[in-house]
Amino acid sequence: MCKLRYKLFVSFILITLVTVIAVGLLLNFSFHSKFSEYIKSKLNEKHQNVIRYIQRSLENRISPHIFFMNLTHFSMMENVRVQIFNSSGEMIFDSIHSGNMMMAPYRGEKEISPDAYQTEEWIRTNDFVIQVRVISELSDGFRSPNDIAFREAINYSLLGSVGIGLLLAIVFSFFTSSMITRPVTTLKNAAMLISRGDWKTRVKIRTKDELEELGESFNKMARDLEHLENLRRKMTSDLAHELRNPLMSIQSYIEGMLDKVIEADEAHLTDLHEEVQRLTRLIDNLQKLAHLEAKRQVYPTLVRLVTEFEPYFKRIKLEYDKKGVELNWTVENLEGNLDKFIVKEILQNLLDNALKYTPEGGQVSCSMKKVEKNGIIGLQITVKDTGIGIDEKDLPYIFERFYRADPSRARQTGGTGIGLAIIKELVELVAGSIDVKSKLGEGTVFTVFIPFAE
Repeated sequence: MCKLRYKLFVSFILITLVTVIAVGLLLNFSFHSKFSEYIKSKLNEKHQNVIRYIQRSLENRISPHIFFMNLTHFSMMENVRVQIFNSSGEMIFDSIHSGNMMMAPYRGEKEISPDAYQTEEWIRTNDFVIQVRVISELSDGFRSPNDIAFREAINYSLLGSVGIGLLLAIVFSFFTSSMITRPVTTLKNAAMLISRGDWKTRVKIRTKDELEELGESFNKMARDLEHLENLRRKMTSDLAHELRNPLMSIQSYIEGMLDKVIEADEAHLTDLHEEVQRLTRLIDNLQKLAHLEAKRQVYPTLVRLVTEFEPYFKRIKLEYDKKGVELNWTVENLEGNLDKFIVKEILQNLLDNALKYTPEGGQVSCSMKKVEKNGIIGLQITVKDTGIGIDEKDLPYIFERFYRADPSRARQTGGTGIGLAIIKELVELVAGSIDVKSKLGEGTVFTVFIPFAE
């Protein structure tokens, strides 16, 4: 498998190579363009010198023979070709000829290259009107030793710069790819350790960018996984205990009755029935959770709160009275589109939970009213008790299944650690919210918000 570091390294090299070559070609083109302009400027200066020389010679009325001879010599010195035309356009002189007048085409005469640099001017004197054409082959200019040496020096400099750029790119790419992939490799190794069950694995990434944020997210995920794994183990232990206790009790009663040690009287059968009920309650709660996780549908209908819930409060008050806990409630006389079965289940679990953890002589109050939250109108259920309360460190976890802030007290009260998990699932099912405030030894307040359906 091709490693990420190698891919990044090759990518950086290719990008740098393309960039350096492109810049090199651009610089080379720019240099040759400027150099060509420089050569043309030099040639133009030569051409003007020749034209000025011709004009001075004509003004000084030098004899044609001497003029043409001197012009031939001067053009050779300046490395140019000079042609002179009369006013009729006939050529009367060409510096590549040895004569002083226009002759027949000379064998081996050079044709003018299409790329040749030319300067044409008319010269007017009292005696003559002529056209002068001065021609220079650009290749000749480029072939001058100084020009060739200068051009080669520039080309070598560009090649050297490209080579140095590539070398630096290789070094830079190596360290950059290492720097980028090191945190990724760290995360990969940590993920492999977690996949093998090392839940305490954490990473330290200090790059001050998205990779550091990724590392922090990974650590949070690792902490959550560790907590969930611990919770799973604890849940397995708690579930085994919850199942074992009633089963062992039932087994003991039945064995005692079979051995004639325990009489099958009403008292013992009642105890046996309570253990069966405890076991049934645990299984029912587990079944509810499984049902909720299967994404139960919501069926809202128009519900009048007083009509629907006043009878329920009166029935459950009997259970509160048996334990000696005072129950107070207020229900607003209003209507709203709600799934009444979900609302009843939430309310029942909240009140059952409050009754379990409120000692004799305590108080539980419940209110149901219409409120607006973040622009959404819905039903707010508040249940407040004066029970044992919840420690602050346990508050983030109380809605997790089988979590118990105090397992011993939970077992004494008959709790299974599933009730609050069911409440949370139900609230999320109706797109609501649940908040809890509690202080150890002072009681707990649960606030549930359920939006009205349209």
